[in-house]
Amino acid sequence: MRADKTELFERTPVPQAVAKLAIPTILSQLVVLVYHLADSIFVGRTGDPNQMAALTLAFPVYMLVTGLANLFGIGASSLISRSLGVKDAATASRTSTFSFYTALACAILMSLALALGMTPLLNLLGASPDTLGYTSGYLFYVMVLGAPPTVAALVLSAHIRSEGRTKEASFGVTLGGLLNIFLDPLFIFMLRMDVAGAGLATMLSNCVSLAYYILILCRLRGNTVLDFHPSHYRPERGMVKEVLLVGFPAACLILLGSTSNAVLTRLASGYSDIAVAAFGVTQKIGDMAKQVGIGLTQGIMPLIGYNFASGNRKRVRETLRLAFVSVLVFGVVFVVVAELLAPQLVGLFIPNAATVELGAAYLCRWILCTPSMCLVLLLNSVFQSMGLWKPSLLLTFLRQICIYIPLLFLMNRLLGQFGLMWCAPIVDTAALVLGLLFYRHTTRKQAAPL
Repeated sequence: MRADKTELFERTPVPQAVAKLAIPTILSQLVVLVYHLADSIFVGRTGDPNQMAALTLAFPVYMLVTGLANLFGIGASSLISRSLGVKDAATASRTSTFSFYTALACAILMSLALALGMTPLLNLLGASPDTLGYTSGYLFYVMVLGAPPTVAALVLSAHIRSEGRTKEASFGVTLGGLLNIFLDPLFIFMLRMDVAGAGLATMLSNCVSLAYYILILCRLRGNTVLDFHPSHYRPERGMVKEVLLVGFPAACLILLGSTSNAVLTRLASGYSDIAVAAFGVTQKIGDMAKQVGIGLTQGIMPLIGYNFASGNRKRVRETLRLAFVSVLVFGVVFVVVAELLAPQLVGLFIPNAATVELGAAYLCRWILCTPSMCLVLLLNSVFQSMGLWKPSLLLTFLRQICIYIPLLFLMNRLLGQFGLMWCAPIVDTAALVLGLLFYRHTTRKQAAPL
């Protein structure tokens, strides 16, 4: 690893180090958000709630891609950063090779499975005759064809970021995002592909991001520990175990979240396709805050992992305190803005009056989860960066399976469709309390910071 990266991790003042690592990542996540919003906004311009509902139905399926990428990307990046912290470049190199090719193989299997079972799966998620065709068309491009390049690009981005090269990692995401925004109207309107055009635009954009990351790694050859030569693929028990144990909670965060999201979508579909569309818009607006939280937490993970492994507890503590305050302030401000401008925000996505009215009512309830949701994301990332997989996995399991899904059924029965929207604030508040208790217990046991 270059001397300037060692300087950044070990001696640069914490606020400056966090800014250099996190700001590019936050900006790239905002670009990711913009191009996901672009899908919804351009599809919403069709004025067809069925096509908006199709995006909502497809979302938990598409999140399987992110879950798989987290399993190998987050798991590997944590081990790479910690290996660099103890000057073990060989382990970092082997980890990068193993995680990339294993993730790619799993993505190919995922694509084949979805191609064979798409219709039964979508029927299970609550697709109606009016939305089934739209949803299948979108998923054909983003999953059946797009899962392998998307997973590969996300894993490479995590690897590059683990060395502290957040600018290079972020630019690849930005490049794909900007291309997606340009291609959406071309495919949706000019070629009249409707929502399937948004899927094709996303797939091609992710292919471009992957090509960029491959080019970067070729240019860095000899100046990086990352290695992607197929002949160097040698899984070792200890390394594989470490990657999977740390990556599994990160994957579960997405996969279990996708499961609870699918349950919520299924329950909402019992009211109307407009309810599904309104929830989809609410979710997209909430993603604005979520992506900022993800950007900050992913940006600081290499800094925390490196210094935790090298024993610099003071530096880890300073990083965490700065991140905690930043996330909390951002979350509160976001809630205030969303509450004041709910109808206008929903109206940006779709001009349908019934969807705007219902979506604004949904948003004012659901958005209250923002501060606690972002702080839970931060705690999970801290556990992962330190290689502490048990509290991360337990927190994710309790939040999504033991609390969220049962609460969805209870609130739906007691308060109907608006009860569904109150579940997120309740669950994320409970998860934050649990996360802080886990952190206090675990870090005392590990002699870690705070």
